[in-house]
Amino acid sequence: MSDLSSLIADNTKEWRCFHCGDVFTTERAARLHFGATECSAPACQIKAGAEMSMLEALRRAEDDAERATAAMHNESSEGWRAYHHVTTRLREQVEAAENLGYERGLRDGRQEHATLRNAINAVLTWAEQRCPCENETPDPCPLCGASVENLEACKSAENTIPHHLLTDLRALQQKGSSNG
Repeated sequence: MSDLSSLIADNTKEWRCFHCGDVFTTERAARLHFGATECSAPACQIKAGAEMSMLEALRRAEDDAERATAAMHNESSEGWRAYHHVTTRLREQVEAAENLGYERGLRDGRQEHATLRNAINAVLTWAEQRCPCENETPDPCPLCGASVENLEACKSAENTIPHHLLTDLRALQQKGSSNG
């Protein structure tokens, strides 16, 4: 019989606080004093006084915080799904805005290209049409020096626009006509 009584005595749980020396024989009383985790401050260190309700409210708040943290880390929770839904939607909206901006940039670039091509053509046409002889008379032309007898093209552009600019404009005109 003494063996049986020693086994029963060994199964009896006690919790002793090394701060205040109190001994707790029920799990509820121990949890109220020590808190839910090792990180919780014991009740004797909180200075809650004799008001047990305040201590119970604190421990409930600690438990709620731990459950909320666990739920936050649990990807199957409703909050986590909502978070992923919002971030996915935001990512899609950002991508759509980037694509819209890219398309707008392409359209604006095409418009600027067409505007530039038209300006180059207008300058070259104006320079080439300044010649009063229009490739006919007088021969040779006093402005461009072209000779109709030798079937020379009008050179009024060469005499109106500096050579380096004329070369660049004609290269751009050629490039614009090859790109469409």
